[in-house]
Amino acid sequence: ILGFFAWLLFRQIQKFEHEKTQLRVKHQEKQAEQQREVEQSKAALTDILNEKLETEIKFKNQELASATMHLVQKGEILLTVQEALDRILEKSTNPGVKKDIQQLLNLLNSDTKLDEDWEQFAFHFDQVHVDFLKRLREQFPQLSLNDHKLSAYLRMNLSTKEIAPLMNISVRGVEASRYRLRKKLGLPNDANLTEFMMEV
Repeated sequence: ILGFFAWLLFRQIQKFEHEKTQLRVKHQEKQAEQQREVEQSKAALTDILNEKLETEIKFKNQELASATMHLVQKGEILLTVQEALDRILEKSTNPGVKKDIQQLLNLLNSDTKLDEDWEQFAFHFDQVHVDFLKRLREQFPQLSLNDHKLSAYLRMNLSTKEIAPLMNISVRGVEASRYRLRKKLGLPNDANLTEFMMEV
């Protein structure tokens, strides 16, 4: 009888241990599944946030490019107006008219200087492009102000023709500036300068 009870007790202990093991395994599987769900949710949320951020950056970049192109067009119009006023000033013999035209020319010159305020542009540019110019200065302290301007325009993926009026130089001048910048950065001739700027 004692042996039977001992065997029965042993069987109950075995059954209990087996059930305990099964519960532990199920619990671990449930925890692993919950962990996977959490990781998937995190990944999905990260993807959504990255997509949203990328969309915002693209939109801001388009805004910046649009504003830059507007400034280029505005600069070209102002230059045409200035040239026309200069011609009128040369032809005019009326001192009062000459004085008025000169005041207009002074006003146009001051407006052009405001448009050329690089610091303001650089501030907004770094906001859109996550401190691009700041990182460029830290990584390549040998670069000049013109190099920074060219780098910013390349980062905006502007063509040489579009960059020329922004830097107030010819297309050939932009090409020469690109060559000098490439040398300062230590890039090989076959390296794509625009792609490099995208990765800085």
